Amino acid sequence: MFWIPFYEKIGEEFPADIGRRMRDSDRFLCLLQAHAAINVFARPRLVFPNGTEYIICTREDYEEITSLFFSEEDKLTILTGLSRNVIEFFQKVVLPLWEEKQEEGLTVSDLVNACLEKIKKSLSDNTIRRHYIQPLSNAGFVSYEPDPNNKVRKLIRVLRKDIEETCKNVLLSNALNFSLEDLKKAWNELTQICAPESLPKIINYDGEELTLEEFYERYYKESDLCAHIEKGEIQGEKEEKGTEKTGRKEKHENARFSVPINLDLSRIRSVERLKTPRAFTGWCDNCCLDHTRKMILTHKAFTFDDSVLVLCEDCAQAIIKALRRRDQA
Repeated sequence: MFWIPFYEKIGEEFPADIGRRMRDSDRFLCLLQAHAAINVFARPRLVFPNGTEYIICTREDYEEITSLFFSEEDKLTILTGLSRNVIEFFQKVVLPLWEEKQEEGLTVSDLVNACLEKIKKSLSDNTIRRHYIQPLSNAGFVSYEPDPNNKVRKLIRVLRKDIEETCKNVLLSNALNFSLEDLKKAWNELTQICAPESLPKIINYDGEELTLEEFYERYYKESDLCAHIEKGEIQGEKEEKGTEKTGRKEKHENARFSVPINLDLSRIRSVERLKTPRAFTGWCDNCCLDHTRKMILTHKAFTFDDSVLVLCEDCAQAIIKALRRRDQA
């Protein structure tokens, strides 16, 4: 089960008066919850006195699913309700032909002839009418009305060319405009439906109880984490280029700074890489004990008492090397 404090922000972008957008919202929420479930070891929980727990979806889940759900290749189909082949037909056949024949309008015969030239397909009159013109007309991009000068035929006129503008959406910016006041409002709504003796607590993945302010600071406030990551990647590229110029083909991992190991190695059984490393940000159980800076978590360590620890790349590599030395001793 999940708690999404920013559900109202998502609802604003999927209006209930448009059936197709409502279906999109269901898919978006399912993906959002799935992403939080995959990253359960790095997610806070809503814990009730009776032991019931809810995984809390965070800004990171929102941004990751937004970038996937509204990817460049899919956002046109999602936000217009048109299939890819209809969008391609409109952009490559209808619009260029409309530029040439705006005054007289387009006929289905014109489009049949243009298809062979523009998209290398042979489409019949009936196919174009039913499967291309009708959807475009329903979406408001073209009109399909009788020709006033010839009652036997109908004319196609382009009503909107800005199909790209149609796909501009607040969600696409990957920015969750979610303030501390919004979080307090969501929390009040939650507590109002709970009995006084069954109010939940916000528990971090490491077992620490969080106040609303701490919860917001750690999981919803925008941080400069991405900037640190990008800077680190750029620095890594420079180091790799430098080693090539000097003839040294060292791996990037060898250029990393040494990391002190704060964990008790005798407790650790094994270390494995996470399946979705870029989705995990939080506090490394080895180097972030003071919780002053979040890290990208790429590995998990299993202890002999069946506990699971999360580690950043540098700490994981240092611990893996130490475990090898321990096992070889």
